[in-house]
Amino acid sequence: MPDLPELNTKRLILRPLSFEDIPKINEYANNPGIAEMTLNIPHPYTEKDAVYWINMAYTGYEKGIQYTFGICLATTREFIGGISVKVEPRFNRGELGF
Repeated sequence: MPDLPELNTKRLILRPLSFEDIPKINEYANNPGIAEMTLNIPHPYTEKDAVYWINMAYTGYEKGIQYTFGICLATTREFIGGISVKVEPRFNRGELGF
């Protein structure tokens, strides 16, 4: 996603997802409590699931229907989560998920 912008604040960076994020994605998403509280995160969460999520983010961006960012600490650039906006053109609305 070369033209997806990087957004910076004093504490956080929102940037395109990277395959380098997979170990942290697995660490966080494989928590059973996370799967319990979401509709779309399977448990156990595998590397294959993380690859699927990143590919889905890229495809959504290419289609103009989803904008997914990795959330990183500004001081270390450590991946700490993800956030996305899914656009529903029929209703001119978006859904924010993190």
